[in-house]
Amino acid sequence: MTPLLNAEVGAMINSLRSSLDLLAAALALRNGPKPKTHTYFPISDTRRKFRDRIKVIENEKWLSKAEITEIENLRPYRGGDKLIWPLAKLDNLRKHDRLIHATFEISTFHMTMHIPHGVADGRRIDDKTILRRFPGNAPTFTFTQGNSHITGDVTFDEPSLGLDKAQIISLLRDFAKRCTEIIKLFDVP
Repeated sequence: MTPLLNAEVGAMINSLRSSLDLLAAALALRNGPKPKTHTYFPISDTRRKFRDRIKVIENEKWLSKAEITEIENLRPYRGGDKLIWPLAKLDNLRKHDRLIHATFEISTFHMTMHIPHGVADGRRIDDKTILRRFPGNAPTFTFTQGNSHITGDVTFDEPSLGLDKAQIISLLRDFAKRCTEIIKLFDVP
């Protein structure tokens, strides 16, 4: 996979993760305190670290009690919400470690061709099904534009995040849908 594709996928991940941080900043503005660099949507590796972050947020009073409860109900930590934590980890991986590892796999292959003498007669040779016999004097088949179609899937190859062979387009849609659902919970203009 080209580094450019991996970087583009990383940029999309970052935009989605940033949407949650923008939500946190909007909530802080709504509640009074001016957002700072540490005003971000809390997503943690463990429930304990998440609780520690919530205590800081409560002390700084940039979220109301109802908003804190809503975020706690989302369970934005490993083992909680199945989309929020992987989204944050992919974004951190992209920013601090390396490009996200994506692979390309052929998912389907379809080829069409004209067979001038019809199909095989159905006889078997060595217990194998014969799909087509070509006479010895048959012209060699050559590929031409439009007679073959390969469909590929670009997938995440991040097994440590539970994303081994997860289709990128499908997962990006799921991430976007989940971020939209979360933002709508808070009715931020």
